[in-house]
Amino acid sequence: MTRGSLINARVYLIRSSIAAVVLIIALYALFEFRHLITGPVIAIEYPLSGALVTEPLIELRGHTKNVAHLKLNDRQIYVDSEGNLREPLLLSAGENIIRLEAKDRFGNSVEQILEVLVRTEENPHPTALKYTNSPL
Repeated sequence: MTRGSLINARVYLIRSSIAAVVLIIALYALFEFRHLITGPVIAIEYPLSGALVTEPLIELRGHTKNVAHLKLNDRQIYVDSEGNLREPLLLSAGENIIRLEAKDRFGNSVEQILEVLVRTEENPHPTALKYTNSPL
């Protein structure tokens, strides 16, 4: 091997190492910024929008991701460290609108509106929901 080819191999190795380090840093930055890209997420398990319930006291259940602040009908509520949401909610007989708003630490927000109909013994024929995004 000549001296010139040895120097070229060394330069190639240094450039390749620098390129690998830059690529690793770029991939790590994309990984860390994934929360900024996706924004907050709310997934409600119960009650689903358009649901008919027979008890006015329910437990709102769901899961959140990338949420720094969560409001239920303009009232601050909290989730556990894993993002699980469990919040008791007293509904009135008939049609109820439940509004959830989530914001992440970057200011991105998402809103979810649920419409729930409560049928009680005192009100066996509540007004039906006018709008529903229920799959039923």
